[in-house]
Amino acid sequence: MKTMRFIGILAVAALFCSGCNSLPDGKPPEGDIVKNYDFKKTFSTRGAQNYLITSLSTFCLRDYPAGIKVKLNFAAPAKSLNRYPQKVFRAVGKLAGLRNASKGDAQFELSSVIRGQNVIEWEMKLIRRKDQKAVWSEHIFIDQSKL
Repeated sequence: MKTMRFIGILAVAALFCSGCNSLPDGKPPEGDIVKNYDFKKTFSTRGAQNYLITSLSTFCLRDYPAGIKVKLNFAAPAKSLNRYPQKVFRAVGKLAGLRNASKGDAQFELSSVIRGQNVIEWEMKLIRRKDQKAVWSEHIFIDQSKL
């Protein structure tokens, strides 16, 4: 038992003494070395869609009357990925009464940008067109290995 305690004390002392001396001299690199993901907002594909449907419909029901006209602006590296925001828009449209305005009479623009490959970064915004102000936005990640 005394031997284990002695080894533990030596290990703590060694870690304490090494501290910052193990870092190389010089100026640290600029920016992030590794991209940080907010893993609290990392979802499966279905979970991401459900989260955005809930968030956007709650916002619209709380702040806007049914029937607002929305122009869709979806950008994804593969056109097949645009089915994700389409599903969100259809579900929210049924819940909160959003209408697709293909003409210039839209009051809002629903913007969706999808980037990445393994971990997909998905950002959606509802933008008020008269002043180009984002009134709602979410930024989440999809881990495609999750089911």
